Amino acid sequence: MPFGMAVTLTTAASYTLSGRPMRLLDVRLKRGTIETPMQSMTRNEYDTLPTKTSTGLPTCFHYDRQATGTIYVWPLLAAADGETLAITY
Repeated sequence: MPFGMAVTLTTAASYTLSGRPMRLLDVRLKRGTIETPMQSMTRNEYDTLPTKTSTGLPTCFHYDRQATGTIYVWPLLAAADGETLAITY
């Protein structure tokens, strides 16, 4: 049975998820009433991004469930304005 959580975005690149889910099934960027699906990246794809500090609306994520359960988003928000990640795990 899938579960869900919401993470409020700031201008940070990574966020620690509570409960450390084993796997993320779906991640969507929410701005007001609009939800945009985000694309999953492998660790290698994230590591090889030339500029991890690029800003814009996040379109991709990498989830590292080792140690703390951290999700990395790219590109970063230049300024947070109530955006959240809607995560199904």
